[in-house]
Amino acid sequence: MFRPVFILFLTLIFNLAHGGQSDSLKTLGVEGSVHYGFLIAHHPKMVHLQTGNVKGMELEFSKKMNGSKPWNHYFNFPTQGISIGYWSLANENYLGNIIAVVPYIDFPLFSGSKVQLNFKFGVGLGYVSKTFDAKENYKNNAIGSHFNGNILLHPTLVFPIGKNLIFKTGPAVTHFSNASVAVPNLGLNLMTWKGTIKYQLGNYKPKSAREIVPFTKNTWWFIYATGSIKEIYPPEGPKYWAMTIGAERMKRFSPKSAWGFGADYFYDESMHQKFDERDIETSSKLDASRLGVKLGYELLLDRVSLIFNTGFYLYSKLNNDGRIYSRIGMRYHLSNRFSGVLQLKTHFGKADFMEVGLGYRINRK
Repeated sequence: MFRPVFILFLTLIFNLAHGGQSDSLKTLGVEGSVHYGFLIAHHPKMVHLQTGNVKGMELEFSKKMNGSKPWNHYFNFPTQGISIGYWSLANENYLGNIIAVVPYIDFPLFSGSKVQLNFKFGVGLGYVSKTFDAKENYKNNAIGSHFNGNILLHPTLVFPIGKNLIFKTGPAVTHFSNASVAVPNLGLNLMTWKGTIKYQLGNYKPKSAREIVPFTKNTWWFIYATGSIKEIYPPEGPKYWAMTIGAERMKRFSPKSAWGFGADYFYDESMHQKFDERDIETSSKLDASRLGVKLGYELLLDRVSLIFNTGFYLYSKLNNDGRIYSRIGMRYHLSNRFSGVLQLKTHFGKADFMEVGLGYRINRK
C-alpha cells in the first residue's frame, strides 16, 4: 500500500522543491516556525487524550515562483516548499510524538503596503511514535498506524521586518490520519498558533505578465484505475482490498479551475464481512460492488491538480454509509496523457479508503 504512495510522494516533493523553474537562488528562502496550541477532541471518545498543550517546530525550505510559467501569474506568484516538522502532543504514554515531512504551496490572497495575507496548503506524511495496541496501548483510540497522511491548512499574516527578513503568524490546523488502512482511525487534529521567521536569500523581479500565454477553455476525458487496502472494526483484524474505476469529463472554465461530471465503479472486499454481520443474503462476490455518479472540481497548478468530488450511489447493496460519498486528493501529471492518482474517499468526513493508481487523459480537439 505505502510503496506506490511513497513513490508518488517523492515525485511531488521533487516537483514542489524544484518547480521546473530556471530562476536564480534569489527565489529561495529558509523558514523556522514554532507552534503552540491543543489537540482537538473532535469525538467524545478522545477527551482523555487531551493532557496538555501541543508544541511544534518546523524547518521549511521554500521557493518563490518567478513568473516563468503562466500559472505563477494566475495565482499571484505563490511559494512552494517542503516542511519538516516535529510535534510534541503532551501525551507521552498514549500518543508520543510526531515527525512529518510535507510538500506545500503558499498562496498570496491579499497584498497591502505593510502586510500580506497568505494561505498555505500541504499534503505529506507523518510518523506517530505511539499507536493503538490491544494489550499495551488500548487507550489510544485515535491512531492505528505509525505512518499517516498529513494535511496542513495555515492562513498567515506576513510582515516584512527587514531587507531579507519576514515575520509570519496566524492560526494553523494540522491533521493526521491513515485513511482507514488501519483502525482505529479517528485521526489527530491539532489547532495551534504559529510564529515564523523567514530569511529570503535575495530580491527577485517577476517576469512580466505580458509574456504569459492566455489559457484555452479546453475539454478532456480522464479515465483512471486505483487500488486500496483498508481495515474495519474490530482493530487488528484482517486487511481487505478495494478498487475503483472512474471516468470524468472535465472542462476548463478559467485559468485556475475546471469543472465536470463522471461516474465511478467501486469494489470493496470488506463489505462481505458487513453483510455477514447484518445477515444480508448475497449471491456473488460482485454484491460488494457500488456504482456512483459525481460532480467534480479540479484546481490546476501546473503538473499538480487538486481534486474535489461529491457523488451519489446509484447502486449499493449496503447503505450503512449513506448514499453520498466525497473525494479529496491530488494528481501528478507525468505527461500530457498519464497522471499519478492519490485520492481519499470519504462518507461525510469519515475515511473509507485511500485510492492510489494511474489515470489516462483524452484531450478533445
